Amino acid sequence: MYTKLYRSIFDGTLYAKFEAVTVFMALLALADQHGEVDCSPERIAGCLGCELDFVQRGLEQLMAPDPRSRTPTRDGRRIIPLLNDQGAPRAFGWRLTNYQKYRATDSTRQQPTHTEGKGEGETKKSRKAARTHATPPPADFEVSERVKTWAQQKGYTSLEAYLEWFTGRMRANGKRYADWDAAFQNCVREDWPGFRKAAGTADAAITPKCARCGTTRFSTLRLTREGRLCGECLDKREPGQGDAVEGEKAAGAQPDEAKPARVECTEEAYRRASRGE
Repeated sequence: MYTKLYRSIFDGTLYAKFEAVTVFMALLALADQHGEVDCSPERIAGCLGCELDFVQRGLEQLMAPDPRSRTPTRDGRRIIPLLNDQGAPRAFGWRLTNYQKYRATDSTRQQPTHTEGKGEGETKKSRKAARTHATPPPADFEVSERVKTWAQQKGYTSLEAYLEWFTGRMRANGKRYADWDAAFQNCVREDWPGFRKAAGTADAAITPKCARCGTTRFSTLRLTREGRLCGECLDKREPGQGDAVEGEKAAGAQPDEAKPARVECTEEAYRRASRGE
């Protein structure tokens, strides 16, 4: 059994942190195929032949947030505690946050840290290598502190609505990215779901809501001629209310007495409604 150890571990923000680097290398060697280390600090200290305090200091440094880390997942933390059956952190046991990313990397080449003096051919190779580092969306992907800070500075809000759309679409389409935080920032910045376009404003603080009661539970909203309505407001409407087509209104025809069908608020339906189709 062996593990990959990249030179970049000594070039980043762990530089000169002897306890953290030493313990990190031990965790890499002890991790299973999922990047999980299910052993006690005493076991790690025994493997390294060092004092328990040395291991504890290294673990604390690896679990601390690092805004300068190359991998911003989990706010730059290198390891996170494993959880028990109740969902609470265990007394010991950790998961390496970027283990799968580096495990999937081609071990015959390492991504260069700069492109100074490199020709066009080598630059293209670097871009191709970066694409090979792309991974599927993490199962626990969430809005990181880095993205929250960026959104606050730029005036973007409604991040939870964007996150719900983004994670569902990316997993459904099997997307892979080298930096999922950056991909999510592009989603918000460029308004991939069309929230701001549908509302006719450049303001990022747009959350779809019921036209009657104002609920913002996006998954419960349905599109009608009256606007987006939640299930409760749809049930309270009189039969045919607000659903007569333009031709019927012009001819003075009576609306259908049957209860109007609910239109599923999928992304495509949402875009069609925003264009008035």
